[in-house]
Amino acid sequence: MPEQTRLIVVAVVTDDDRGVLLCRMAPDRGVFPGQWALPGGGVEPGERIEAALRREVREEIGIELSSATPLLFKDAVLEKTFEDGRREPIHMVFLVYRCRPASSTVTPSPTRSTKCC
Repeated sequence: MPEQTRLIVVAVVTDDDRGVLLCRMAPDRGVFPGQWALPGGGVEPGERIEAALRREVREEIGIELSSATPLLFKDAVLEKTFEDGRREPIHMVFLVYRCRPASSTVTPSPTRSTKCC
């Protein structure tokens, strides 16, 4: 088992038509480089879990959340690629939330694009 354990918040952002918002991950780093995935990321030391969820959604897809309801959690050991190209296995605990956006305006980060399906 890897030495490092990381809490990861994941947002399943749904609209009124039950569509789910996905974002394309950065092509050169992360656990799912270049893939379409749910927005989310790591909880920083001292950060509250829901605050991390709201921050990650704001950073990745540029929206505020009106609600966040816990759905499930799962853990896995996954290989993460860092910006310098280094790869490292990390034990990740995924905390998944069903979320509703406060508005329908989406502004993805410059390294990501979004789609709803």
